[in-house]
Amino acid sequence: MEGLAGLGWAAVGVEWDRDSCATSRAAGHTVITADVTTVDPGDWRTVWGPVGGLVASPPCQGISRAGLRTGIADVPRLVAAVARGGGHRYADERSELMLVPLRWVADLWPEWVALEQVPDALPVWNAYARRLRADGYHAWAGILCAADYGVPQTRRRAFMLASRVRVVEPPVPSHYDPRRGPALWGTPWVSMAAALGLGGTLHTNRGQRPDGTRQTAPADEPAPAVGTKDGHRWQLRLNTRAHAAAVDEPASTVSVGPRLDRVTWEPAVDRMPRWAYARPGTTVQADPRIGRPGHKDREHGEPMFSADAVRVELWQLGVLQGFPQGYPWQGTRTSIATQIGNAVPPPLAAVACRAASGDQKCA
Repeated sequence: MEGLAGLGWAAVGVEWDRDSCATSRAAGHTVITADVTTVDPGDWRTVWGPVGGLVASPPCQGISRAGLRTGIADVPRLVAAVARGGGHRYADERSELMLVPLRWVADLWPEWVALEQVPDALPVWNAYARRLRADGYHAWAGILCAADYGVPQTRRRAFMLASRVRVVEPPVPSHYDPRRGPALWGTPWVSMAAALGLGGTLHTNRGQRPDGTRQTAPADEPAPAVGTKDGHRWQLRLNTRAHAAAVDEPASTVSVGPRLDRVTWEPAVDRMPRWAYARPGTTVQADPRIGRPGHKDREHGEPMFSADAVRVELWQLGVLQGFPQGYPWQGTRTSIATQIGNAVPPPLAAVACRAASGDQKCA
């Protein structure tokens, strides 16, 4: 909804989590607190009129790699249900929610559709695309990386975009990974340092003045430009822990955890993780920690947040997810972290909805 609002479109949402609804209303959006499976799309049309676009983001916890993946075995059953219909038994009760958008499309026949889920849901979205093409839609399904559209994290998500009136193609990236060399167009990925340093300064630990203050350096530049004149690098340090996260790349995934520690800026030291020097952060999950990049061997007990993870504050978690600083989050700290981790980053939502709907503004 935040992404749609940024494009100037009106939207009405359905959400059953009360804190999420409170946040949405505090941000100026229209949302109905209800279980979407109990809402009749026909009644919706009677109250709100014709629907231009349908946006849906079913719960991902059952198949997310960050969880127990109790629903991963349900993916083939969901593919079959989209293609042929019929009842199926699912290992995770949340899996069937991925079929709800199909009912709404059939009842409302919107001009365009945008669906989002974790990458392992792509086979289901491919089935949706085939089904909608058979019904007269143009459709595309694939994986988009949030960092390619200005979000300061390397979050990858599966999308299904469809339209009844235009050919749908994936949105053209506006940013690129500078580690792969220069690009003909676009902007380098937004770094973790640039995102978290907006409106602030970094202490350089140089030129201490008689009054005790220190020289400062801008914090709103993409790393590795952030640093002192003598070439010192910077890092995010969690209190007194020996490890720290690099600030010259987009943040990693945001997750939800029991507590948050204040992050401070300090000159980098030899013990700084190597990944911190050259890449964006990883995916934001429902936890106030940013994990190190690379594969985690979860099946053999490797934790999601290993030694090179870093904690951030809630407002920083939101910024790394693409929300503005000062966003009116509502609820407990745990609830807010969960809302942030579960959200679709607004810049990514905006480009996906624009690709599905074209240039015209739809209600």
